[in-house]
Amino acid sequence: MISTLNEINSQGIFTIILCVVLVLLLIVEGTKLWKGTLESLDLKSGKELRENAVNERLDTLESELKKVKTTFLDNQETYHGQSIEIRNNLQANQESLSNQMTELKQLFINKEIDDMRWEMLDFASAIMNHRRCSKEQYDHVIDTYVKYEKILEENGMENGRVTSSMEFVNDKYKKLMSVGFDHDKLEE
Repeated sequence: MISTLNEINSQGIFTIILCVVLVLLLIVEGTKLWKGTLESLDLKSGKELRENAVNERLDTLESELKKVKTTFLDNQETYHGQSIEIRNNLQANQESLSNQMTELKQLFINKEIDDMRWEMLDFASAIMNHRRCSKEQYDHVIDTYVKYEKILEENGMENGRVTSSMEFVNDKYKKLMSVGFDHDKLEE
């Protein structure tokens, strides 16, 4: 190794620097020549091929992302419209159900009133035809009459259909109470 250094030193330092500079210039010019040759032949280096592949992939991804974004926004608008339609349908269904419930409630109230009237009128008819009834039956019919009046009042309705029958029932009840509910004493 020392002998190589001595030989290089004998050549002179200037010559060595000149050779190094020439080699560097040769490398630079060779690279330019190589690139020029590749371009003139329309050939590409591996690095350029990789860069082009990456750029093409980025372009493809960007295009797909735009499609996804557009589709997403379109779908979101569609879903929003569907949500509004569903909400409106639900409101309409709720209103319809509310109306039906009101009608059913009124039908139930009317049925309840009719059943109570029938019970009170039937009871009044039975005692008018001299059927003997217990105190508990009288109490039940009088309680039914109180409930009947309350239902009528709560629903803004008027009686008028059982008034005279219930007056007869109440009079008979008072007379029976005065004799200890002994029907035989009352008929004497």
